Amino acid sequence: MKKTISILSHLFFWSWNLIFFSVIYFGAFPILLEDWFKSPMRFDFNGSFIFFFLVLFLMPLLSLGLGFWKLRKDPKKLLMLLYGFELPILILSFFRIFILRELTSASVHLLFCLGIGILVILFFVFSIRLGKWADLVFKSLLLWSGVWLTLFLVFFVPPGV
Repeated sequence: MKKTISILSHLFFWSWNLIFFSVIYFGAFPILLEDWFKSPMRFDFNGSFIFFFLVLFLMPLLSLGLGFWKLRKDPKKLLMLLYGFELPILILSFFRIFILRELTSASVHLLFCLGIGILVILFFVFSIRLGKWADLVFKSLLLWSGVWLTLFLVFFVPPGV
């Protein structure tokens, strides 16, 4: 049973990352690269969008590298990297690019808190301890940011009929 779970964990992590890598680098990157080079000439250059697009484009490389060199023999940590770091960063990047068109101080605070919380999860995956109080504060920050985001998005979900 453990062998099957290990094989499925590896299969899920590596298949997701290879599909994500292919879609980003062979699908989206060639299309968006041309627009990125033309945007400063049209004076519609937005540094925040460029940052989140770069995060989106570097995430498959970072995850594949970390998974291959550091976590290859530990399927539990591979899934923690996927569900605790990679997918939240992906969702956060898509949230910034497609939902938050204009950044206000509240949305900057939300993105910052979620980003710090995701980095704390990455520290947890690699067994880097920050101290009891820092760990408690950062994980609470992530929890309350998630609660706030959930309450915010509840208003946009249509009720069930």
